[in-house]
Formats: sequence, C-alpha cells, structure tokens
Amino acid sequence: MRHATPRQRLRYSLPALISALLVTAGLSTAKLGCAQAIDDPRAVWLHDTLVEDNRDLLERDPEAVAEKFAKMQSSLYAYFRGTANQYWRDLTTPDLGIAGSSFATPETARISLIGDPHYENVGVFHSADDQILVDFNDFDASMYGPYWIDLRRLAVGMEILCRQLGDELISAEQRRAVVDAATQGYVEEMARLVDGQPAFSVSDGEGGAILADLTRRAVRDGEIAEELDDYTEIVDGRRLMRIGDIEPPGSGFVTDTVDPVAPSDQMRILTMVAAYAQTVSGNARENAFFTVKGVVRRRGAGVSSYPNLRYYVLIEGETSGVEDDRLLELKEVRDPPLVTADWNVPARRWTNNAERVVFMQRQLQETSANDPLLGWALSGSVSFRIRERTKYQKGLDVVRLAEKLEEGDWDSEDLIEVSFNLGRFLARAHGTTPDSDGRLGAPLIGASLGDLTDPVNHPLVLETSEFAVEYADRIEADFALFARLREDWGATLGFGELR
Repeated sequence: MRHATPRQRLRYSLPALISALLVTAGLSTAKLGCAQAIDDPRAVWLHDTLVEDNRDLLERDPEAVAEKFAKMQSSLYAYFRGTANQYWRDLTTPDLGIAGSSFATPETARISLIGDPHYENVGVFHSADDQILVDFNDFDASMYGPYWIDLRRLAVGMEILCRQLGDELISAEQRRAVVDAATQGYVEEMARLVDGQPAFSVSDGEGGAILADLTRRAVRDGEIAEELDDYTEIVDGRRLMRIGDIEPPGSGFVTDTVDPVAPSDQMRILTMVAAYAQTVSGNARENAFFTVKGVVRRRGAGVSSYPNLRYYVLIEGETSGVEDDRLLELKEVRDPPLVTADWNVPARRWTNNAERVVFMQRQLQETSANDPLLGWALSGSVSFRIRERTKYQKGLDVVRLAEKLEEGDWDSEDLIEVSFNLGRFLARAHGTTPDSDGRLGAPLIGASLGDLTDPVNHPLVLETSEFAVEYADRIEADFALFARLREDWGATLGFGELR
C-alpha cells in the first residue's frame, strides 16, 4: 500500500480524516462511547489518532501492532517513544490548547529537524575517516519545521526519563536541573555557532561519564565484531544467520528475534541490495563487497517503528573470508509526523521516505560520512533505509542509566551533563544545516533568540522547561488512558474486532 505523502495529508482537516478512517475501519465515536475508557474526549482523540497512524500496519500485520502497543504499555518512557505523532499533533493543532513559543519567527519555521530527538536516539558512529563520534541516530521523523518543537521534544524526553527513574534516583530539584540543561546546552551551542566558533563534537572518551562509557563500550564491542557473533554463527567454515530468539521476549512482545525469509522475499532483497550499493556516498567498493550470503527478518526493535519491516542481510565484505563479513540492516521507513500548511513545506524533493531520511541524516549529523554504508532502496512502494549493523553504533539506554545510578557509578550531575550535551548536539544539527530554502539555521535561530550572552538564564530555558513539565503531565495521563483503552478494546484497540 502506498502511504499518503505529508502534502497529500494537508488537503484534509484532521477531524474529517479521522471520521473517514473510522468509517472505513468499521468504528465510530458513537460505538467507542459505549466503552468505559471512551467517555473522555482526550481518550477518543488518543484512540482515533493511534488507529489512524497505524491503520495500514493493522491491515498488514495486526499482531505486530498489538505487540507494539504492548511494548508502549511496558513503561512510561516506551509510551513516550511510541507517541511522537501524538506529540506533533498536539503542538500543531491550535484547538488543543498548547501555546507556541514566544521565540517563534517566520524565518525559523522551516529549519531542518531531527523530528524525534531524545535520550535513546543518540549513539556512536564509526565514521569513514575512522573517528568515533557521538550523534543523533534516528532520522525517521526528520523534516522541516520550527526548531522549538524539536527542542521541546528533547526536553520532554528528559523530564519523562527522570520521572521513570523516580525520586529515589533523581529528586524533583535535580530533575528540573536535568531538563533545564538541555535548553541551556542548546542556547550555548547556538551562541557559539553564531559567533563563528567550531561546532561541538564528542569523540572517544569525551563528553562526561555517560558518553565516555558509551564510546568505550562501542569501541570494545565493535572491534570484536560482537554484532556478527550475536546474529550469525560459523558452521564448517561458513558464516550463517542465526534463527530464533536472540534475547528473551517481553510481556506481550518480542525484544530481539530473527525469522527465516521466504524465497520470494530473498529475491526481492537481493534486488534491493544491488540498487542500494549505488546510493552509498562515495562508494568505490567492488560489487563483490555487497554479495549477499544470508537474509533474515528481525523483529522487536524500536517502539514507534516496531511493526515496520526490518531485515538483516549478511554480505561478503572486503574478502571472501568470514572474518570481514558485514551485516546490513534494511528498515522500512514511513511518512514523518503530520505537518501544517502554514509552514510552507516545499514541494517534495525526494522520491520516497528512505531517500528523505538518508538525505537528512547526512545533512544533520556531524559529518556526511558518520555512517559510511548508509543508503536506501525501494521495493515497490515501500522504501528501506539501509545501514551497517555494528556494535560500533551502540546507543544510549535508559535501563543502563538506571542501573548505573542505582549502583552509584553515576549521579545526577552526570545526567545533567549528558542532557546539556544533547542540547548542544541538537543546536549543532539545527545550526549547521540548511533550512528548506538553503539558509543555514544558526543565523536564523540566533536572531530569534536575541541576547545570547547568558545561556544558563536565557528565557527560552524557562519557557521550554515549564512546557516539558506540563506536557509530561499530559503524557502520564495519556499513558493511563492508553492502558484503559487496551483493557477495554483489546490488543489492537478494537480495530479487528469491530470491522
């Protein structure tokens, strides 16, 4: 099924679109009103938008969407991760009662955005010039829009993260300092960029205790090719893909499972890999490098993207030996969150979503070669972003953060420091990347922020942190509503039962 483009979506009002979808699905707000959990307008909205966002996936693979919803219910932070689209709707739908930023300007309405910047969307890259770099690592939602919506998403994520950790690990006062730090880092880095100073960079062993731990483990595991050991085995001198659970399943969802692929899908993937090789930037590798040696489907990764198709593909690498085999990840990419017409989004400049994601990643990251094997391919109307899957690309993890705080290895100051640095990463991405009209972001954003001499006390800090607290309250309330919706309407929110 071909997904609607953001521009196509703009032709319809959200209520009309939701009504059409509900009628097509065999649902209605009248029917939904019969349930205990749907006597609240916010619950109706939440149900309707979740069904809308996942409609084609519910039709294709309802079990995968049911597992996604189960994973979203597993923790507050997982719910936050799974509702980026609801966040964007909240901030771009005027009648939902959320104030815009006092620093918004027409000139900053089309900045290049990460789309979903948060703690667990940051990781390590082993660049083409052999550097170990830390950067944002998920660009599925990347697009053009107001910078402050990206910044608020980062701040909300830090607030939700601290709430999940609990007061025994991060006190209320420390939590506010963590959230403030994200915007303080953003303003400080933007001031540096406006002043013409070099952009912020974190490499191996830098950036404070949390980022240093991340890069240390990435180098350790990347050098021994641990990812190959996890997903492959050597039998009689040949490297083969493993099948089955790599990690134990969660409650109602898998965490890391690989399944065999049908012969017809294998042929489709062979065709995609051949086409993908032509999209790898600066690719001078022999065709034999991309020779496919094995294909599996991987399930369990991500939250928002949990039901998306993912394949792991074993390729030959530099030689015919097994020691330098490479593992590729092919991930289905879908439309970014809804955008609004008054942002004047330019005519679509990409042929598909994967091309968009690859373009934006190369633009927004510290270097265009952070991910040397980054590329894309099409299979019919479905597009796939393709990258190397390696433990060099290890990401920040909320579970590890909690463990290290409980053990006393890290403290609130370490979390404040990493929050500050994530704010700097976001400012670097916004400031050093052209907007939709080709203008660098830093001068535009700097002009909107005014006086940048005191980043710690800049009024954007207070505005963003107050929003983060208020919106986190809304997320917690929605999280409780979501649990009731699943209890009343089942694993797929009634989509299959009422069709």
